[in-house]
Amino acid sequence: MKKIKDEYILLTVYAIMSFSFGMWFNYRQLWLKDIGFDVSSISKLLSVSLICSSIIIFIISFFSNKINLKKLITLSLIFRTISLFTIMFVNDSYIVKVCMLLCIMCENIFSLTFYPLLSLVNKSNYIYKKQVSINYFAKDSAIILCGLLLGLTIGKYTIDYNTCLFIVYVCTLVSTGIMLFFNNDYFIRKNKFKKFFESVFGIFKDKKINYYLLGQFICEVGYNMIFGMLMLLLTGYLNMGVGSASIFIIVCSVLGSTVSKILSKKSDDFSLLKSYLIKYGSRILVYLCAFIINKPIFYIIAISVSYISIKILDDKVNGTFIREISDDSRFLFGNIRYFILNIADGIGVFIAGILFDISLSYLFFCAFLLTLISLIIFVVFIRK
Repeated sequence: MKKIKDEYILLTVYAIMSFSFGMWFNYRQLWLKDIGFDVSSISKLLSVSLICSSIIIFIISFFSNKINLKKLITLSLIFRTISLFTIMFVNDSYIVKVCMLLCIMCENIFSLTFYPLLSLVNKSNYIYKKQVSINYFAKDSAIILCGLLLGLTIGKYTIDYNTCLFIVYVCTLVSTGIMLFFNNDYFIRKNKFKKFFESVFGIFKDKKINYYLLGQFICEVGYNMIFGMLMLLLTGYLNMGVGSASIFIIVCSVLGSTVSKILSKKSDDFSLLKSYLIKYGSRILVYLCAFIINKPIFYIIAISVSYISIKILDDKVNGTFIREISDDSRFLFGNIRYFILNIADGIGVFIAGILFDISLSYLFFCAFLLTLISLIIFVVFIRK
């Protein structure tokens, strides 16, 4: 019963934070543009923030055998609360950049630390699927709420991006409060790790993990070229209004969640190869069509199909490998994986900032090429 209670408390915090991540990830680009940043500056800011986050995560990895996961999550929430509070009242561009970097760093630390902490309570396949479902549902709810409320006038007050920022701040503040008062010796007692280099060697001696991480890196660069600044792509280059772009994302999210739930019931019967072909093969086809036809409607179709594919079969293509990592190395593996993915995200956003003003056709071609390469890597290591 104690474990069940701990599980519900942790998943509640995760749901609240996922809601805030969904809201801030999609609208912070527009918030930055609204306060005077241009597309190139936003691209560089997000890129630098993601790469700096990966460096911090890499440094944390050296101390993984001494870190208390619960305290690290709480600390990341505290710093995120402070950074969000600061940018609500300070308009200085330098301070905004520093706080944005700190905010993104804390988001990534929270994300990489949460599952290792949750797995100390329950590391079953069921709880991984439950976490993924909560993540998608909470983020979808945030997008729906913003899409419905942005621009709405209540009395003399109009709901805008600053309102979104305030909601994100409140969510983080509430989560911080829960974690501060959530003390349980179980997590401390179980939080024991091998030595750093022993754990690293244990992870990388498995060739399939090396193939998995390489494929993830290449695929993530292509993914973030399209989705790293999605709202700016939709509103600034595909001529959608903010409301229309929000509705578009909502519809894609709902479709993705629906397809994900349908496939999750059958995913146990899917081979790993079939799962990869479904998830990434669909992206490859639509990216290629968007490049060849070079019409806005096909860009939108490509984004729609890709958005849906992001949510499907995650427990199969990612959970399969994450669950194979031993308990005492899972946090370190999460650090390494996030380090790799954050660098990929930063590279993807940076390239997107360049290609946005050159040609959207080239943007989708690069995404096609990188996703194809990653799929080939996945297929090769699965066959081996």
